[in-house]
Amino acid sequence: MGAHVRFEARTWQVSGLVDGRVHLAADDRATGCVLAAPQIPAATVWAALQLPARERAMAWWDAQAQAEQW
Repeated sequence: MGAHVRFEARTWQVSGLVDGRVHLAADDRATGCVLAAPQIPAATVWAALQLPARERAMAWWDAQAQAEQW
């Protein structure tokens, strides 16, 4: 909590983390909430995955990133 992040062309302060959601507050009293990104697996775990599984994971990461921009 208290960290500053850049999202939707403004700077926010992290005000909380509840049930996998990051709650944000801006200086102008605007508030927001985004899904917390899951932690990226270690390189050794990633390398051990079959190529189709890595491709599905990357597609999911891309879709998640695009959804967070909405």
